[in-house]
Amino acid sequence: MRNLIKSSIIIIGILSSVLFIRTPYVHAGLLSGYSGWTEMSDCPACDSIVNFSVYQASDSNWTDDSFFSSVSSVITQYGTLDTSAQYIYMYQIINKDPVTSAEENVYKLAVKTIDNIVTSGGYFANTVFYDGLGNINGSNWSLSNPDPSSFPGDDPIDSITGIGNGQPSTIVSTTNISLAVDNATSQSPFSLQYASGGCPGPTSPCNVLVWNFPYPQDIKHNPDGYSTVVFLTSNAAPAYNFAEVESIQGTGADGEVPTVTPEPVSSILFLAGGATLAGRRYLKRRKQI
Repeated sequence: MRNLIKSSIIIIGILSSVLFIRTPYVHAGLLSGYSGWTEMSDCPACDSIVNFSVYQASDSNWTDDSFFSSVSSVITQYGTLDTSAQYIYMYQIINKDPVTSAEENVYKLAVKTIDNIVTSGGYFANTVFYDGLGNINGSNWSLSNPDPSSFPGDDPIDSITGIGNGQPSTIVSTTNISLAVDNATSQSPFSLQYASGGCPGPTSPCNVLVWNFPYPQDIKHNPDGYSTVVFLTSNAAPAYNFAEVESIQGTGADGEVPTVTPEPVSSILFLAGGATLAGRRYLKRRKQI
């Protein structure tokens, strides 16, 4: 029995070490299933479109990957730029008007994060998405190619439970997506901050990263204003979860975009650590008998 437990401890230790090593850059490029856009229109006055895409790095320095060759300047506003991160999450706000009403300027984008696993964040100066037909802006407002003739309706998140449907409004092919220089009117965030709370429903833990666009950098509604591409980095793979745009008046509209999620390895390591500790305690008791 004693030898069996010793062997188990050794095996678990080896397994933990192997699992802790980050998966190498196997699927470099934009991840399938994580590019598209979400309509956030449950607040008619602050309704907007959020385009998004998630990139997986090809090596230990994503900033020199060809996908980012058009980015002239990476502005870091949260942490120190993590050039070795495995995943780069990118978002761009378009203050379109899915629900015709009196409009307000957008001045915040909040994206849910979990367990402080975001390693850095900021924005790409004078940079927008490109979808094969042109730059994403107020005239070409979504990564769909071409733009749909009508809006699909608000991407729902239940205000009581905080649960969405696990999908954005539209997922698109990554084939024509790239980054492009925008020397026109794209707005850059003034700051990026980490905050506790801010999610609907009894979600715990719930932390958000918030990009702030204060006046005069807020995203105007007339004409349809738009942001530069903002980003966050992480070594955790994406899943769809809560995000929100907020108007200058404090009203918000939410929907789902790709956000960081804890890696499954953390749960496995926790269980492995517990089993190792239990085995050591058993051996210690045996020695005392």
